[in-house]
Amino acid sequence: LRDVEVFPSGNRVLTWGPGAPATVWDVGTGKSVCSLRHVASDIEVARVFPVGDRVVTSCRGKVVVWSASSCRVLHEAALALSLRDIAVLEGGDGVATIGADGRVGIWSAASGASLRRLARPDRYWLDSFSGFRLVPRGDRVATFSSSGVVIWNATSGEWLRRLSGDPDLTAGMSVSPAGDLLATCGGRQ
Repeated sequence: LRDVEVFPSGNRVLTWGPGAPATVWDVGTGKSVCSLRHVASDIEVARVFPVGDRVVTSCRGKVVVWSASSCRVLHEAALALSLRDIAVLEGGDGVATIGADGRVGIWSAASGASLRRLARPDRYWLDSFSGFRLVPRGDRVATFSSSGVVIWNATSGEWLRRLSGDPDLTAGMSVSPAGDLLATCGGRQ
């Protein structure tokens, strides 16, 4: 398996990995509730929605939203590239994606329609984004790359703040539960 996501209720988990479908498991019984079999061996990323009613997966440039109870496809959106990561915005109305090209998009979770793209903050921003994290309030997205960190308004797509720093310290990032602190890490520290 590649990864696991715990449902908000704590009574289910979602697993996926090479050669295996994304599967929803009942924690109490250890039995499979259902499997998401659209292209089982190629799921790149899967996430559970905040209320636990849906799951979103990406595979070969396709984003699919599923019912977490029946594993029925609710809708899908075709993207032109593979994804590095997916995050569900607070409330479950939107999905944020970061593509293999480092571009960040915000999508409607209800229809799969593209709502906005987050562009580099200025012409001096030299590289594409390597990852992102949602700020817990749900209206902010923090992206990171070797050029630093950018904080965005997830609703408007406008960048709010750019944080520059040591390029070796932006290989990973985490946001505090209150959303008031960002921690970055890299190869040296």
